Amino acid sequence: MWNSIILQCLLSILLLTLFQAPHYIVYLGSFEGGRPLISGHEDVTRSHHNMISSMSTRDENGVDPLKRLIYSYTKIFNAFAATLHEDEVMELANHPDVISIFESRNVRRQTIHSWDFLSSFQHKSSSSKDSIWEKANYAEDIIIAAFDTGKKLIGARYFVKGFMESVVCLPQESPRDMEGHGTHTLSTAGGNKVWRSGSSTVFRSLGLKNGTIKGGASNARLASYKVLWPECRTPDKQDIGEGSYVDALAAMEAAVTDGVDIINLSMSFASGLLNTMPHDARFYFEDAISIATFHAMTNGILPVVAAGNEGPTPSSVGTVAPWVLTVGASTIDRDFVCYVTLGNNLKIRVCVACILNETTYYPLITGATASVAEADPINASYCVSGTLDPVKVKGRILVCLIGEGPINTEITTSQGYEAVTAGAVGLIIANDQFVGAKLLPDYMMAIPTAHVNFKDGQAIFSYINTTSTPNALITNATTELGIEPSPIVASFSCRGPNIITPDILKPDVIAPGVSIMSAYSKAKVPSSYFPLSARPVDNTENPILDDDPNIHTATPFATGAGLVQPELAMDPGLVYDMNQNDYLFFLCALPGFNATILKTFAKQHTYQCPKSSSLLNFNYPSITISEFTGAATATRRLKNVGEPSTYTARVETPTGISVVVEPKTLIFSQKDQEIPFQLVFSADVSHLPSHYTFGSLVWSDGRHSVRSPIVVKGKSSSTPKTPT
Repeated sequence: MWNSIILQCLLSILLLTLFQAPHYIVYLGSFEGGRPLISGHEDVTRSHHNMISSMSTRDENGVDPLKRLIYSYTKIFNAFAATLHEDEVMELANHPDVISIFESRNVRRQTIHSWDFLSSFQHKSSSSKDSIWEKANYAEDIIIAAFDTGKKLIGARYFVKGFMESVVCLPQESPRDMEGHGTHTLSTAGGNKVWRSGSSTVFRSLGLKNGTIKGGASNARLASYKVLWPECRTPDKQDIGEGSYVDALAAMEAAVTDGVDIINLSMSFASGLLNTMPHDARFYFEDAISIATFHAMTNGILPVVAAGNEGPTPSSVGTVAPWVLTVGASTIDRDFVCYVTLGNNLKIRVCVACILNETTYYPLITGATASVAEADPINASYCVSGTLDPVKVKGRILVCLIGEGPINTEITTSQGYEAVTAGAVGLIIANDQFVGAKLLPDYMMAIPTAHVNFKDGQAIFSYINTTSTPNALITNATTELGIEPSPIVASFSCRGPNIITPDILKPDVIAPGVSIMSAYSKAKVPSSYFPLSARPVDNTENPILDDDPNIHTATPFATGAGLVQPELAMDPGLVYDMNQNDYLFFLCALPGFNATILKTFAKQHTYQCPKSSSLLNFNYPSITISEFTGAATATRRLKNVGEPSTYTARVETPTGISVVVEPKTLIFSQKDQEIPFQLVFSADVSHLPSHYTFGSLVWSDGRHSVRSPIVVKGKSSSTPKTPT
């Protein structure tokens, strides 16, 4: 009897899951005057209920239609999230007050010597009294908000209603960081200054001595908005994501009303979804992050967003709105190095940040050798779920291949899970020929793990195949400083060109994102600290290199304007200043723009689109022309934020393109003065560049250098828009 009841319950749950209406976000634009009165929030929610009731005739499994409302966004923008059916979506799409309606998407994570490294380009110590850190008192009283897996700080909230309805497991409803990524990212930005002993577990395993760890803005106030729940995932459920856009929108609304100064977003939707989005103005009205960050920007908050970990695929960068700072990942001049020592005394140097202890000599076995009888030997080589024989793996160091495709923590975590489940005592992950020498993002493993490139992996496989009793040792790591060249763009960092708006260069800049030592959740490791992961030249004064897939000079599609330089940002001299009207101009210049929508999108502004608008005249600090016809003129304006000075232009022209700056000299007589200038592009129309070509514009007064990347591609080309 009980089995029958349980079966009926499970069947009912399955049917509810199969036939449950998807989650949709209905975006209604701005409020008159920017925000509703405090007493008006209930009225806004009531209007959302009325919209659902007016078009809903369905009895949603016996649930009151009004209970289908998941979130009512009533504070900084007008929107709601609800479960809706297709016919209801179509009806709401025709409602005169609706700007856009789109299905919610699942999102996932994108994841201290680094600060000294950033200061080293100024040849100054970060503790200097003249440093930006000292002048800003390490960002005292600045509030940094992070949307991640949770952490501990001055305030913490969690948002999970949308995600709970899309997954089978029920996450622990708490802002506590059960995974560690959120603690790590936020403490990198604003962690307190603490002293750690070299005898601690992680410090000892990485060869670090006694020392101090701190975040960049160590006096800042930190606020956590937990929207990612990786603890509710399993390695064989990679497609469900770790959070929901409907929860992220609610968290963004809360952060703005809480009065934060900076919002850090380390999340994005899965790779490939960009191709399903509209590639015109509609994207910015149908992408939840673009909508929320626009309203954050209009409230004086800087949104900083990770470029993503889906690189090095071209056009993989997904956070492309010009009102956010999109940051790619690079290495620093420090490596955590360990060795894989084979039984034949061959020592393989490995740059890693995933070892908590070393192994002794253990027998070696490959995934293919350890495959169960019915397993596909090719899949077994990559240690795919269900291919490993525990009898063969137990007590051995397992060697697994990692293959072509986006390199991210999900691949390696899955292999680690399979290795541990099968009883392995260590893991070596070897690149196949398609991955070559690419860098992996840092990841957590439950057993000693090393990642080797294709060449070294082949040496290990050769040793295993020619030795009757192969064995190996994975050593503890040591710390090496002064690595040259650095930085190098990490292969996992997402790349341009911008697939949505090709004339906006993304990412904007790069910053250290590989093997960064910072706080980590004790729920995941036996220590509080763990290493995770704009200037155009590296520490050898040569152009920054790109690990994509072979080391070569990086283009702006990988670096943006280059490595961030905090010291120089303190006194830039000139800036390309932009405000809300500039971003509204940007929307006016996009194909597919609807003037009626703009009025609803920005009700608090009186801005009206000019009769003609072009992205050539959008005051973005980089200049990109993705469909160059042989002649174009781009207009920009520079604002003086320093003392009176005279600046002269210097242009590194893209191959095959002529660029003339008018005027070539800008004379600033006072602070906050703005002066426009033009860049006149020309080329032989019969020899337009068929691929992207790169250059730069530099304004200098002898003390300041203000650099803008230039990117050009000929319109006549029919080849894909990928960098050479």
